[in-house]
Amino acid sequence: MDKQKTNGEDKLRIKKEQQIKVIGMHCATCVSTVTKAVTKVNGVEDAKVNLATGDARVFGSNLKLKEIVKSIRNSGYDVATQKLVGKININPEEVSKLKNYVESIDGVIEANISANGLIKVEFNPLALSLNEIITKIKEKGYNVNIIEKE
Repeated sequence: MDKQKTNGEDKLRIKKEQQIKVIGMHCATCVSTVTKAVTKVNGVEDAKVNLATGDARVFGSNLKLKEIVKSIRNSGYDVATQKLVGKININPEEVSKLKNYVESIDGVIEANISANGLIKVEFNPLALSLNEIITKIKEKGYNVNIIEKE
């Protein structure tokens, strides 16, 4: 935890860490490319990329996993993710609120929910499991019927 001063006020910033499995790295240049791609993302303060394990450990106080994954993919590599496709009963006016909630879950990369209740969630399996996502959605009062998992 870092303590920073902003306009005379003390503000606590909690550093977070995300571990991501990067696909397609084969050499030291790959590691350098992924490291540069990740550290360019706003909110990322440091990154440790390991060629042997294929892991990228990303550190920062305001990590946006969606932006980190996008940057890695734009640099020519891929990220190991899992997807949940399901059906939920939801009122159309609640879609945006639930989407924002699901995307705020640590480890979720992106969530899409249609007005007819189709939900698609891409997530980092090193940070979150399918059951954890379903449990968190149930805590908000929605049941997810899984159609497909990748």
